[in-house]
Amino acid sequence: TYNGVAPEEALLDAGFVGGSGDQQRAVAALRWAVESPYTAPVVNISYLWGADNTLNWIDRVFDYWARRELVLISVAAGNSGASLGSPSKGWNVLSVGGTNDYNTINWDDDTMYSNSAYINPVSYYGDREKPEVVAPATNITAMSMGNTSLERSGTSYAAPQVAGLSALLIDRDNTLTVWPEATRAIIMASATHNITGTTGIVAGQDQL
Repeated sequence: TYNGVAPEEALLDAGFVGGSGDQQRAVAALRWAVESPYTAPVVNISYLWGADNTLNWIDRVFDYWARRELVLISVAAGNSGASLGSPSKGWNVLSVGGTNDYNTINWDDDTMYSNSAYINPVSYYGDREKPEVVAPATNITAMSMGNTSLERSGTSYAAPQVAGLSALLIDRDNTLTVWPEATRAIIMASATHNITGTTGIVAGQDQL
């Protein structure tokens, strides 16, 4: 009844259930997914810690494993309506904000999800732009335990859609399996529908 973005792809559950102070377990789950024997080419994490404008240790850890294991990591930007949570601020992860598409096929009525995080992290040259892309985040139908459906909102439901898109790209061109920077570039370059403002990212500006 309900198909996701990439319904034919295989899924691995790393078994991480988030909670306060569980950053070390999140990193262990990431390593389980990306190191041999699994080496998943795409990872999604829809759990965040904090909301500020600085790079924290878990941002750096996810950044490191994305680069070391050549994996595309899709991370929810957060629902603060302001600063991003961690680990979505890493250089090598793909941060995903949220939109409200009002369940129509037209773009004209699309708006940003009101709680989507958008403030750029602090950087030496003021050139960090986060999140890189957005996806629908309101009234998303998903499957729950016992094969029952539920409807939820938040960037946690936007990020898996981008992870699914990444899987489809890899399925189309297998060289992207070990080329996550190219996958990120393709997704960003093809995101030509700006919800607000002109098409393209304006450097140094925090845009909704």
